[in-house]
Amino acid sequence: MEAKTVRRKFTADFYYQPSQESKTNLDILSFLDKQYLKTPFYGVERLHALLAQQGMGINRKRLLVPQRQHFISIGL
Repeated sequence: MEAKTVRRKFTADFYYQPSQESKTNLDILSFLDKQYLKTPFYGVERLHALLAQQGMGINRKRLLVPQRQHFISIGL
């Protein structure tokens, strides 16, 4: 008699698929790239005001996440 093997699915079999960056985050990162080259001394409040003038009215706290990612990628 031959033993049957049953393959069980574990949660480790399913891999995490990261989501794509949103267009808003990419626009903010692009703005930060350009603005950082012009004025590297601007802080969050001034960048928030500039984004509001550009029509990208976002919360100041929402600006912090892309800014941290950007500064980490450029080594600050």
